[in-house]
Amino acid sequence: MPSLHEGLGSILLDAMRARIPIVASNVGGIPDLVKHEETGLLVSPNVPAEIVKALNRLCADSDLANELVDNAFSFSEDYTPRRMFDEYSTFYR
Repeated sequence: MPSLHEGLGSILLDAMRARIPIVASNVGGIPDLVKHEETGLLVSPNVPAEIVKALNRLCADSDLANELVDNAFSFSEDYTPRRMFDEYSTFYR
């Protein structure tokens, strides 16, 4: 997700639940979801060479890719639509 600006980047939660390894820009709310080398790889915005390097790293290191996918999937369980609805409802009440 090579964003230059981003709010939360909720599509990343879909990728986590689909068990897709994540490479994303370190902007906006993305680092709230993607923890570098824990749930994905973060790169500098607008630096294509870093994106290529991160993608090549995931392709070359399947153990790392699998570890990131497993961690991200577990992390995403805290962000279910139902839980988010319940928390927003509580907040607004």
